[in-house]
Amino acid sequence: MEKKEFNSSTQTTHNEEGGEIVNKNLAKKGYVTGSSPVVEGGNIGGPGGSDAKPNAAVAVYAEAHETSLEDTRRVMDVNFFGQLHGVLAALPYLEKSGGQIIATLSVDSEVALPFHSAYVASKHALYGYYKVLHEELLNKRSPVKVSTILPASIATPFFEHAKTQLGVRPKPVPPVYSPQHVVKAMLKVAERPKFSTVVGGSGRNFIWFYRRFPNVFYRIQSWVGYPMQKSNEPKRPEDANNLYQPVPQSSRIWGTDKPSVIADFIESRNINIFAGLVGLLGVGLLIARRSRVNQSSDQTQRVSIESTMEAA
Repeated sequence: MEKKEFNSSTQTTHNEEGGEIVNKNLAKKGYVTGSSPVVEGGNIGGPGGSDAKPNAAVAVYAEAHETSLEDTRRVMDVNFFGQLHGVLAALPYLEKSGGQIIATLSVDSEVALPFHSAYVASKHALYGYYKVLHEELLNKRSPVKVSTILPASIATPFFEHAKTQLGVRPKPVPPVYSPQHVVKAMLKVAERPKFSTVVGGSGRNFIWFYRRFPNVFYRIQSWVGYPMQKSNEPKRPEDANNLYQPVPQSSRIWGTDKPSVIADFIESRNINIFAGLVGLLGVGLLIARRSRVNQSSDQTQRVSIESTMEAA
């Protein structure tokens, strides 16, 4: 079976993002995969179809005014244009055989965190690009499907390999999830295409809260977003990072920050505690409101009866 591979002009780190796990799990299910973004002749998205898995990510941890234009351009070149190279190379082949683009983005595609100006800009740009591409493919009745995966904090070396100007090693916003949850999400959309999938209950809750209470969300992030992303380990801007070149011996999947056992348990069982609490709160408020309405109605009736009796 012929495989066609395409390489972007940027450096990608599939292992750091769990790409190798994805390939192995897809292979176990009988799918044809490869380490490159595109493999033609597999059956992801349908028999004889193709699959594209564009994925590249680097980051600079610094406040926006301290992030140089050079570093910002590099983040955009890798994160945004790196994926575009793969997508544009893959589309002609996907159009012929049918298939799917499964793009790894981030919860930062919708929300924002301090120190992430370049990274958030790249992910917002990608999300917008894929939305437009999705609409255009639908308009043309194209056989190509577009799916985006938006992970929350995942236990990969991404954070320790990022360039930082914080004076310390960055750390993910808790809770941290195992890479397997991203793998499962990719497998799921490969079998049942869906445009947007958020991985991690905290990510879904962040987005839910942001969409409904944006001003409150910004205020909270301005308070807690700073300390939550700083570890106690010193790290200088010139220390090893993968912004411009790969970090030596960086093929491992797991990072220094370990996943939360509780968060993994909840995510593996699709339990959304926050949504449940919000639901219970809503029911409680509804009951309390009805109780107040009933009490008010009873008081009105008593006043009416007393007035009638006095008049009589």
